[in-house]
Amino acid sequence: MISNPRLLLRKSFTFCSILFSRLSKFTYRSPQEREVDRWLSDNGDATLRVDYDLNKDSVVFDLGGYEGDWAAEISARYGSHIFVFEPVPEYVERIEKRFKRNSNVQVFSYGLGAENMTQTISLAEEGSSLFKSPNVSIGSKEIPIRIKRAADVLPELLRGDIDLMKINIEGGEYDLIEHLIQTGLVSRIANIQVQFHGFVPYAESRRKKIQTELAKTHSQTYEYKFVWENWVKKGECK
Repeated sequence: MISNPRLLLRKSFTFCSILFSRLSKFTYRSPQEREVDRWLSDNGDATLRVDYDLNKDSVVFDLGGYEGDWAAEISARYGSHIFVFEPVPEYVERIEKRFKRNSNVQVFSYGLGAENMTQTISLAEEGSSLFKSPNVSIGSKEIPIRIKRAADVLPELLRGDIDLMKINIEGGEYDLIEHLIQTGLVSRIANIQVQFHGFVPYAESRRKKIQTELAKTHSQTYEYKFVWENWVKKGECK
């Protein structure tokens, strides 16, 4: 016997709402999550990110070296000359220890950007960021890091071109690539592999503008939005 139909209906509605809410977590995937799923399905880390026309004479820039995994894979595959830029001291120490017997890998304890500066980075391992990102947990350690102007550094290190530049610098990629385009240095880079981060202010519009400018000198070879994408200089092989 139903003593209070309205109460029963309210409880039933509440139960259904909770049930659908929980189920949606398993069925709904945001656009970003779907791009990550697509990247993982295509095994991008083991294929697209390391499959390039390189050799022992190639020059590779690794911007945002972290612990050196990507640099290690490129070195093992091609034996290329690799310049690793990592501004976080504890990561620098790990990378230097890892490659201390590999003379083809040079490590620099600063990042590349549009100008010389000292910035504060929120340190949270792979979630580290120059910006207040949702991926960085509350209470994460903040430390100062050095950034050097790319237009000053590149001519000092190299007279020739860069065969591959990987960029994963936790939000600083926008300023850096805009700087490379404005200074014309972008024309010295055969391949640009970049991870754009969506938490940066005006990320969508800035990314589109950068892509429009890059398309003048480079062609996009793959794109997983806000995951990874690659641009090859026109007239070059990937």
